[in-house]
Amino acid sequence: LGLMEDTDISELTQDLLRLSLDHQRCIPCVRALIGIWDETERVVRVAWSKTSKYLQTCGSVTRGVPLLQLYEAAFLVDIGSLELHCGNLPLSVQQVYNLLEANNDLFSLA
Repeated sequence: LGLMEDTDISELTQDLLRLSLDHQRCIPCVRALIGIWDETERVVRVAWSKTSKYLQTCGSVTRGVPLLQLYEAAFLVDIGSLELHCGNLPLSVQQVYNLLEANNDLFSLA
C-alpha cells in the first residue's frame, strides 16, 4: 500500500469540502399561494396561485381578484400553503401573527 502524501490528503479534503458546499441543502418550497397584505383595504390579495383547494372554501373574489381575510391568511401561512408579503418582503410566521395581533379589530372571537 502506498501512503498518500499530505498534499494529496489536503487536496482530497478540499475537494470533499467543495462538493459539500456546492450541494444544495435547502430545497425551495413552492407554495400554492402568494398573497400581498393591502394595508389600506386591510385584506390579503392573492397575487399568484396554483389551483388551490383553499380558495374554494375561504376568502372571496372581488373584481376577479381572490381576497383573504387576515386570519385566513395566517392559517394558510401556518400550514405552509401561503407566502404572505408586506411591501416587497415575505413575512415569517411570527411576523404574520404579529400583524394579525395588531389588526385584531378586524375580527371578533365573541
